[in-house]
Amino acid sequence: MINFPFHYFRTSFYDISLYTSIISLTADYASIFFPSYLLRARDPIHNPDAPRAAVPNRNIINDFTTMLGASIFAAGIYSIVLLISYRTFLPSFLVIHFDGLRTVAQAHNSQIPSLVLSSIPIGYAVSDFILWHYISVQPNTGDAVQTAFNPATATLSETFFYNVWGYSKRTRVLLSRTLTLAVLTGLNTWFRTWTSLEGAESVGAAGWAGVWTVATIIVGAVFSWVGNV
Repeated sequence: MINFPFHYFRTSFYDISLYTSIISLTADYASIFFPSYLLRARDPIHNPDAPRAAVPNRNIINDFTTMLGASIFAAGIYSIVLLISYRTFLPSFLVIHFDGLRTVAQAHNSQIPSLVLSSIPIGYAVSDFILWHYISVQPNTGDAVQTAFNPATATLSETFFYNVWGYSKRTRVLLSRTLTLAVLTGLNTWFRTWTSLEGAESVGAAGWAGVWTVATIIVGAVFSWVGNV
């Protein structure tokens, strides 16, 4: 799961040195990355010894150029959402809901190149969590059942399920992973901002977390198009 600390913008209420910020960010990411990496099941797409048939499109997943392009693409979407937020509601929203905030100059001065560059690690993580799993899904018998669905003979429950969740396995993986990442990112960012940053109001932390949540949903939606190309 990705954490987006508020002091990413260097607009904290007290002086934080660059060295201290780097140490804090490193601790934040390491505390999430290493437990997740060590405790998660060995997914076939991360297992070089998995049979070739078990991972469709492995040549695409393992291609460095494709991986870099997908990471930059996702980072670009996050950066655009962030920049639009900077240029519209976010500065005034933060001033109102974060007591003691001295300046939002960093937000006003932000540019796409620097935002994209700093967001590449985020783009890589999101690509790995959503896109690579989306394009490596193996079709199953459920896909055949959904294809053969006949509304004229289906029961009420079958019709309801088909209309609500009657997607292919690939689409269900994309939806479930996108929603999971969006919800956990929003909750984690809201909680950590509200509880660890002096002067942060719950509403302010929620608004800040909402920017990243919306960006994650947009990335997932765009990845649905990328995975079908």
